[in-house]
Amino acid sequence: MSAEPQIAIALLRRLRAALEANEPVPADVAAWVADALRRYEREAPGGLDLGRAFGLVPDPGGLSWWAVEARRCRDQKIRELYDRHYTDMRIAPAAREISRLARTYQASAWRADRQQPVTVTPDPRKALVAEALRTGQPFPGERQIETILRN
Repeated sequence: MSAEPQIAIALLRRLRAALEANEPVPADVAAWVADALRRYEREAPGGLDLGRAFGLVPDPGGLSWWAVEARRCRDQKIRELYDRHYTDMRIAPAAREISRLARTYQASAWRADRQQPVTVTPDPRKALVAEALRTGQPFPGERQIETILRN
C-alpha cells in the first residue's frame, strides 16, 4: 500500500504518538508500516530506501511533505491576514494590498526581522506577513494570493 507523502507522514506521526503514549498502534497504521517494511525488505537490494518504501519521497516534480505543510501554513497566515485586516475589501483589491504590503516589508524590515527568533513589530499586518515568510516558502504574488483567498 503506497501513500502520498502527506498521508505517509500523518501515518508515521500516528505511529509515534501511539508509541510515545505506550498505547496500541492503530490497526490501519500497523498494516501500513508492515506493508512498507515488507516492500523495503524485498526491494532494498535493488536500491529502494526507507523513505521511498514508506512513501515519504514525492514523485518527480512533486512536493515533499514538509514543503506541502509549509505552504499550507503560509497560506493560512495569508487567509488570517485577510480575515483580520481586509474583510472590508473585495478579494482582488485585498490581494493587491497584501502583495504590496509583503513586497514592502520584505524589502525593508524583513531583512533584520528574519535574523530574530520572533518578529516584534507594532504592525500586526506585518507580523502576519513575517509569520508567513518564516515558513520558508516564498510569499506569493497577487494572483496566487487571490487564489489562496478564494479557496
